[in-house]
Amino acid sequence: MPVKYDNLLFISVVTLCFLFQSCGRQGNRESETDMTDQAGKEISDEADKGTAYQPIPIVQLIGMSDLVAAGHVKAVEEATFEFQINDDIGSNFDSSSIQVRKFIPPAFLKENPIPYDTTRNMILYLRKSARDDIPWTIIGIGGEGEMPVEDGFIYFEGSRLEGMPYVVHTLYGTQKNRQRYNYKKFLDAITEYRKCIKWVLKEDKNKSLKQWAPTQSCDSSEIDAYKKKSSMHDFLIRETEAYLPEQ
Repeated sequence: MPVKYDNLLFISVVTLCFLFQSCGRQGNRESETDMTDQAGKEISDEADKGTAYQPIPIVQLIGMSDLVAAGHVKAVEEATFEFQINDDIGSNFDSSSIQVRKFIPPAFLKENPIPYDTTRNMILYLRKSARDDIPWTIIGIGGEGEMPVEDGFIYFEGSRLEGMPYVVHTLYGTQKNRQRYNYKKFLDAITEYRKCIKWVLKEDKNKSLKQWAPTQSCDSSEIDAYKKKSSMHDFLIRETEAYLPEQ
């Protein structure tokens, strides 16, 4: 479903925060800490008003990422973990493992962080700082940029995927209602998606704020063939169409 304008504006603000590698993370620099506290306060204020946090839509997660990687936790340190990449999804990445900042849920979500250990398999949606000494950052302050994989399924944390049922499932010792999908079909869907759809930062019509917007590189026949491959392929295109400029 299309996202309302006010939610798009909020998502854009969060997106800009992540461009500076600051939101929802424990940073060492004072500026990072200040921005994180401010972002958390603003979202917490919205929650107090009865407006729940809106997760970044999955098509934007795919499009905003410098790297989408499937793999597992190889080693754990105090603030980061080493992620062994089994598949860099449409990125042609040249490294087999990377250092990633741990995702720490903001206080307003009232959730305990899932412990990182070497049993965890995930797909991560990541952004990278221009500085090599700063680890990769998981996109999304609601945990949506970290998707667990278990028993042949991928689980969507905080996502609302139209038409996809919820299951009660215990994952890493925590029982929650989650949506899930066949892992291999999902992997194919986002790999092919990144070949046909690119997201770029564009100025809005008032030129006051930049927003992520999709651009299509495949022709209509290729898109139609893509949509027919599975319900997930079809879903991703339908979600993307909501952001394409009107013809």
